[in-house]
Amino acid sequence: MKFLLTLIICSGVSGECLPAKGYPIITQSYAECTLEGMLEAHKFLTTTFTFEQIDRLKIIPKYTCTPVNEV
Repeated sequence: MKFLLTLIICSGVSGECLPAKGYPIITQSYAECTLEGMLEAHKFLTTTFTFEQIDRLKIIPKYTCTPVNEV
């Protein structure tokens, strides 16, 4: 079964959460989705925010893995 990986970036200061650009993406399994979610969250944070922004805004990465019904 395939899974849809959605990356969501939240601010612990404002409480606002937004989906990250370029997502969702389809993965081939739940395990792949979960591991990719962690890697993608790290990659997105380090290429989008400075350490100072992450500290100041209390950035919280989240991701979901939603099953995709194959036809």
